[in-house]
Amino acid sequence: MSEVYKSQKLFTEKMEARLTTVAHVSDPSEIPEKVQAYLAAKNFPSRIKVSPSKEVSGLAWDKVPTIEIVTGAGAEEDEVGMSPAFSGVAESGTLMMASGAETPSTINFLPENHIVVLNVKQLRGSYEEAWDLLRAATEKTGMPRTVNFISGPSRTADIEQRLIMGAHGPKSLHVILVGDGK
Repeated sequence: MSEVYKSQKLFTEKMEARLTTVAHVSDPSEIPEKVQAYLAAKNFPSRIKVSPSKEVSGLAWDKVPTIEIVTGAGAEEDEVGMSPAFSGVAESGTLMMASGAETPSTINFLPENHIVVLNVKQLRGSYEEAWDLLRAATEKTGMPRTVNFISGPSRTADIEQRLIMGAHGPKSLHVILVGDGK
């Protein structure tokens, strides 16, 4: 069993333990159909606010004409947002989201439902390895203004010990892992 596969398996287990759904595709070309199936299964709106990043906005969305794709920064009226993760941390089941012109942080927090695309090649075992990957990728351009870590849908139980989903961000989180880690 390869290290990438082990990391992918651990990452998936940790995310699912935190009420995140995880789907797997071999190739990015499969993402639009996977998103369409997810939206239909959850009865979510077919309008998605998509990060301007080519990783998600540049997909073959014409394959699924029932989905309306809008690119840009997230806004309160967006019910579903989609963005790429810079990396994933297997040991905790955490997404590393790096902000930038093509990856606005608002999509990570404002829509009630968040879909994140993560290439398995970007998975790392630990936070330290994910930070090393980010430092190497931004050596010439400088670190992003914001790095957010997401380990599941937003929730709190601060008041009367009652679990409230979507307290400070999305109520649901769906991760699409791209690539074959075997």
